[in-house]
Amino acid sequence: MPSAYDSERLATGYAFDRPPVHQQILKSVRLRRPVGRALDVGCGAGVSTAALAPLAECVIGLEPVPAMLVHRRSVAPSARFVIGAAEGLPFAAASFDLVAAAGSLNYTDLSSALAEVARVLTPDGVFLLYDFSKADPR
Repeated sequence: MPSAYDSERLATGYAFDRPPVHQQILKSVRLRRPVGRALDVGCGAGVSTAALAPLAECVIGLEPVPAMLVHRRSVAPSARFVIGAAEGLPFAAASFDLVAAAGSLNYTDLSSALAEVARVLTPDGVFLLYDFSKADPR
């Protein structure tokens, strides 16, 4: 089934025409020091991935829709990107000090995605979950 996000036009909008929400939110994160590795789950066009750069030495964005990453080099030039799903993260256990998900887990099987986040986090790792849209009234 095609995704509504499988559009270069939409990716362009996400990459260049959205307010700097991620940077504003992540300014409030208080880490003792920058971490080694950070993962951005459901990174979209990579704007949320770029916002993680001050918090980690190595940042990886994970996105299930390849078309969303068309501008990734312009948006987050120092990050790496991987195509994949939150429910089956293609990384070793305990491989990230920080995992972030910005408005992306509502598109997943939440139980599976959270289990995967727990699996890839180091024992003292940090999970940042944030959203900036209205709650679903269901």
